[in-house]
Amino acid sequence: MTRQNSTSLSTLVKRLEAEVDEFKEKYEKQVRRTEDVLDQANQRLIELQQASGIAQSETLAKYMIEARAVPTAPIEKKDERE
Repeated sequence: MTRQNSTSLSTLVKRLEAEVDEFKEKYEKQVRRTEDVLDQANQRLIELQQASGIAQSETLAKYMIEARAVPTAPIEKKDERE
């Protein structure tokens, strides 16, 4: 191998190593961003579930209070002998 080929090959290897490092860094940043997005989404789902539970409890409580306020007519028993 000639000296020029060796230098050319060495330059190519260094350039490729630099590119690999650059892509590794980009990949790691993307992984961190993805993890952040997933964490935020999970937190929002938890908040939504909590809000839904509160809303359902309030709806049930309002229904029960309103049901108490509705006057009911007494049930007439029929004579079973008839």
